Amino acid sequence: MKARIALLLSILVVASMILTACPAPTPQVVEKVVQQTVVVEKPVEKVVQQTVVVEKQVQVTQQVVKEVVVTPTAAPTASKAAQFPLAKIRVSTGGTITQLDPTKTIVAPAGMVALLANGYLFRWNVNHDSLPELVDKYTIAQDGLAITMTLKPNLKYSDGSALTIDDVLYNWDRIYKAAITDKGLTKDVESLTALNASTLLWKMKNPAPDFLQYLGRIFLQIHPKAKIESDPKYFEHPLSSGPYYVKEWIPNSNRALLEENPYYVNGPMAVKQIEIVYVSDLTSRVLQLSQGTLDYVNDLPLGTAADYPPQVKTFGVPIAGTMLIAINAAKTDSPLANNDVRHAISLAIDREAVAKKAFFGIMEPSTGLIYPGIPEASNALANGGKRDLAAAKALLAKTPYAKGFKMTLMTWGQRAGWTNGVLVIKENLAELGIDVTADPVDDAVGIDRQNKGDFEAAFVGTSSFPLSVYMGFFSKGGVWAETWGRTKNEPLWDLINKATIETDTAKRVEMYHQVNQMEADDMWFIPVTNRVELHGSRVPGDVYTFVKLSQNPYVKTLADALAGK
Repeated sequence: MKARIALLLSILVVASMILTACPAPTPQVVEKVVQQTVVVEKPVEKVVQQTVVVEKQVQVTQQVVKEVVVTPTAAPTASKAAQFPLAKIRVSTGGTITQLDPTKTIVAPAGMVALLANGYLFRWNVNHDSLPELVDKYTIAQDGLAITMTLKPNLKYSDGSALTIDDVLYNWDRIYKAAITDKGLTKDVESLTALNASTLLWKMKNPAPDFLQYLGRIFLQIHPKAKIESDPKYFEHPLSSGPYYVKEWIPNSNRALLEENPYYVNGPMAVKQIEIVYVSDLTSRVLQLSQGTLDYVNDLPLGTAADYPPQVKTFGVPIAGTMLIAINAAKTDSPLANNDVRHAISLAIDREAVAKKAFFGIMEPSTGLIYPGIPEASNALANGGKRDLAAAKALLAKTPYAKGFKMTLMTWGQRAGWTNGVLVIKENLAELGIDVTADPVDDAVGIDRQNKGDFEAAFVGTSSFPLSVYMGFFSKGGVWAETWGRTKNEPLWDLINKATIETDTAKRVEMYHQVNQMEADDMWFIPVTNRVELHGSRVPGDVYTFVKLSQNPYVKTLADALAGK
């Protein structure tokens, strides 16, 4: 990999080091076509063009990469006072920035924009604590059935217009009624009303221990009621009450430029502008981060951690998720509708091999639906998730598919290692007589096909705290339960309902463990590994990073950057 980077870097224009407190030069965009030659010697196991292969002879593969080279910003100065604020950073994302209306599906790349360029009642800090943003103070009744929140005074949008309590009520009502809303996360809300011009009252049907965490998600964005109602294209040029606003962006494009919101209640920020760009080719992400035309990449090829210059810091970021095979329960004519078939597949998967070959050991084998390291996680898989091919064959022999069958496994091909994971699983299941067709697609295509139910099974990743995962996968209104996978399960839903209102932590965790086991018995979702991304950064002081155990981008305020917090 080092040789490949050196070869391509010698072809590209040498760029300056990045990040300065002075205004950045106007970017000069040049398209170049670079020819990449990768030689695999005998015998070796490598990832070539993000494909897991075992070579038995010399193979030469050529790939044409369309490079977009942008003039980098200058190198940072020494002192913090001079260094911050940074004029601009460029951040890579793994897909097109589709649309920003929260009543429609927002996939991860657009989610990055939405989280930075919107105001929220509460926002997660870097440690995943949900803290007041537009809210000044709040109280929770002793019985948990009423939550009072007072808005901060003189709140404004990015154009200087006033943010009102009516905007909050309007957005809550609009988004809550949307078909895509994960109703499970809001099921305990009875009503939201205004007590006066600055005070909100949430009335709850039941105690909701996770409600404030929920408010830190992408869901409840605050926008001006009047503009939404008067402008059908408002979400193509939205205002913001958050740290940034959208300065330049076209729906379904590969770039968005965010500018610091001068009226942000917690500002000013440590970075004045953030340019988010879709770099589809993984090798191109490596090159641009190495030469300084990208400042932060949140999904690098996982085998490249040691291949960057000293100015680049690389690190694994667990994003509160699990890589899994999600099966479309609506495909009742598929062999995957058979419970024994699903369990045979789970037993045949070599999770250690997937973690090592596809994800270079940065991820760990899963033993259940919930990612490890938190109390809600538990070992729910047969044989502890270890491969048992003999048991898998014996189980499959009890089904009408003893001689095997064909299946298609879709995945999001631009995500680092995901296609490789499918290829390792394909090898595993071939020993069971199951012929897997790998089907890597772009993020937007994958979402569209899931919305239409146009898939048999998909190798995908979760990224959220346990309650959100459970609600989405199993609950009434959950996107997997009722739209994508049709995996309804009433007993599971009832147990989740009880767990969400249980205020005794130990009892609640035990209920979650029962949910994990019930899911493992159903096996509509086959856990494979936990989910970790390889990130790379040139940004000083970690002023741009990600919230721990989430996909939420996080930018420090100028005050925190200067204080070294």
